[in-house]
Amino acid sequence: MMNRVTVAMDNAAPPNAAAGPLNSFQKLMRCWTSLAPYNAVQVMKIGGHANLEHWQNAVKQVLAGLQASGCFPPMPEMAPVEHLPPETSCEQAIATALNKPFIPGRAPLRAAILPLPDAFLFILTYDHWIADSWSIRELMRCIYFQAAGVAAVPGFAPLTTGPMPRAARMFGGLGESLQQYLRHRRAARLHLSNPLDFQAGFLSRTLPESVIQRLRVPAAELKVSIHDIFVAVLASLLGEMTRDQRCQKRRRFGRLSRNRVAIGSIVDIRKYIDAFAPRPGGAGDAQRAAAAASNRQFGVALGFTTTLVPQPEAQSIRQLIRTVHQQHQRQKQTLAAVKSLDAMDMTRFFWNLYRQSRHHAYFFSKNLPLLAGISNINLADQWMCSAPPKLPPILNYFRVSPVGPLLPVVWATTTFRDRLTIGLTYRRTAIDVAQAAALVDKFAETLERLPETLSA
Repeated sequence: MMNRVTVAMDNAAPPNAAAGPLNSFQKLMRCWTSLAPYNAVQVMKIGGHANLEHWQNAVKQVLAGLQASGCFPPMPEMAPVEHLPPETSCEQAIATALNKPFIPGRAPLRAAILPLPDAFLFILTYDHWIADSWSIRELMRCIYFQAAGVAAVPGFAPLTTGPMPRAARMFGGLGESLQQYLRHRRAARLHLSNPLDFQAGFLSRTLPESVIQRLRVPAAELKVSIHDIFVAVLASLLGEMTRDQRCQKRRRFGRLSRNRVAIGSIVDIRKYIDAFAPRPGGAGDAQRAAAAASNRQFGVALGFTTTLVPQPEAQSIRQLIRTVHQQHQRQKQTLAAVKSLDAMDMTRFFWNLYRQSRHHAYFFSKNLPLLAGISNINLADQWMCSAPPKLPPILNYFRVSPVGPLLPVVWATTTFRDRLTIGLTYRRTAIDVAQAAALVDKFAETLERLPETLSA
């Protein structure tokens, strides 16, 4: 069970790989990059004006430390930090970063600086299979301090441990895959005008601090999390957007109607590592220590869960929140996010049976249809919220999640000092820019009005 939350699955590392072996999610993401770039982005807004040379040197030094730790194999240094024209918009810069592939053999990281009036954005793009959000945030910490003249060398190690028997993995993966397939038989899917076109667009909105502060009141009264509320609101919006499509009668006899909205949640599973460590005593102590130490290691420790809501447009927002919360509670109790790695192994097995790109492009929409995904995080206890006052002030920090064969639309919600930034990444063949703008605006408006709606 231990390997479900670590990066040891087999010993083959592809080009551009981290030095250690890859886990199930990383291998699946590597498959996706055969179709199109699967890039993620993190953005830090810093007060003052950027010294490009300082940031260039900081990136070089931190990357050298990362390679010295064994997380990256020796490779040519990454491209210089790009200084973007001031007239470039943040959304335009991020969309370009999402769609631009990395060069094989070069560091799968790319940095850019976008100047703003009295501030600048430091944008770090990375091939998502190399690292999760936590690892990149630690990397950003080192770069930030190094650029400010404070020594900060990453002390990462590759996230690895011994694999469990292959037969046990395959058996568990087969059961998880079958369960996921049956759950999604009635899930709706978005029509793609060109399934082989993975060009991504990006939009964002930053809400006032009062929004999150006010949302905490109904969340406490209903005994739910902010994430439960986000998913419920998203289900409501997607239900309205796809109502006509889902309400159509099936033309062929025996076909199930797809009237359910399925939303995927990306889950950081580092906190679940101890659940798989042996009890104290004997040889298990070393394994427990290794599991705890993995919380400081560089790699990918992510799983996913899916929430299915039947006819969300017919439910009140209060009912939706309860429905979502109940499913999330069951998923936490059964460690569904961790077990999803078993399903990824089996999914990759079936994926590799196909040879044509068009079959890969249709693979998930047919077998695991999801309308959207969400990655949510609160940075309240993270380093960027407590940077020393003598250093350049960090004014905002947010993440951007990629789209791909599994998810045509992805929301990344980041709370920084009670300020919520909503990032919407979308495949341009799934929805157009007008639909995307309407979705993100409606999401923001619904969150702002939600406390009054629930109290009515």
